[in-house]
Amino acid sequence: MLKSKSSYLLFYFFISVFWVANSNLSVSESQLSKLMRFMANDFKSIKTKINANEKLPEYQKKYKKIISAKASADSKKGEHYLEYAELFLKQYDRFYSSEKAIQKKEFNNLVSTCIRCHESYCPGPLTMIKKLKISP
Repeated sequence: MLKSKSSYLLFYFFISVFWVANSNLSVSESQLSKLMRFMANDFKSIKTKINANEKLPEYQKKYKKIISAKASADSKKGEHYLEYAELFLKQYDRFYSSEKAIQKKEFNNLVSTCIRCHESYCPGPLTMIKKLKISP
């Protein structure tokens, strides 16, 4: 009988730990992190299109929300965040208006603006961002 009680206690202990650990996963993602995830996927698509010499995906007006999108409680927008965001938007426009001959260069410049910002804020995705660059 003692064995079965201890087995039940151990079972409920593990279930409780699992439940508590997974309860943190239900925290909703911030507006800014959702936008950043969308950008990462879009940029992967853009890189593929450029390398295949295909038409670029549609210009994303939603990127203008980078200025106003709310960050998570854990990550604050620092004093230079707005400058980085505005620089990103200018470079994004420059990339989309560039001639095909310099698209790779302008795309890499765009990725570089992302890298510079992420070196100061939220360095977690830096490795993935650096992989977006296109070899000349």
